[in-house]
Amino acid sequence: MKRVVLVAGLCCFLVASAFAGDTDLETVLTSPPGIEVGLLQKLEGCDTCAKQEAAFLLGCRKCPNAVIPLMAMLHGGESESCRIVAALSLCMLGDSRGTFAVKRAATFDSSQKVRTLCAWFYNQYVEEGSFAFVRQGPVPPNMALGGD
Repeated sequence: MKRVVLVAGLCCFLVASAFAGDTDLETVLTSPPGIEVGLLQKLEGCDTCAKQEAAFLLGCRKCPNAVIPLMAMLHGGESESCRIVAALSLCMLGDSRGTFAVKRAATFDSSQKVRTLCAWFYNQYVEEGSFAFVRQGPVPPNMALGGD
């Protein structure tokens, strides 16, 4: 369990440090709602780092318009890190559609790392004790949501 907490903390640190030089986190979090439009546009871009930055900030700002794009990122993210940041943001948002998607990803994602962190985020932000364990071993190919 300590390893999962360490990985989650490291993930959050890496996402936060990716934009630390360009944007002051406090400024983004306290700025007016108009900034969310720009963040949603970044979420649709090609740059993986920018997508992760935008996803994290939208989760921190609890932007309800971000639920569907973040769910798309969780299900179709090209990398584990994209799917992990999307799961964290969806759990921070707390919308029932998004948290359900994270709960499903905790069971069916193709990556053990993503499954473990989805379960951990769900336990931390949505419903404590929901996942007493994370499914071990490979997920059958017909149940996988996407592949890395």
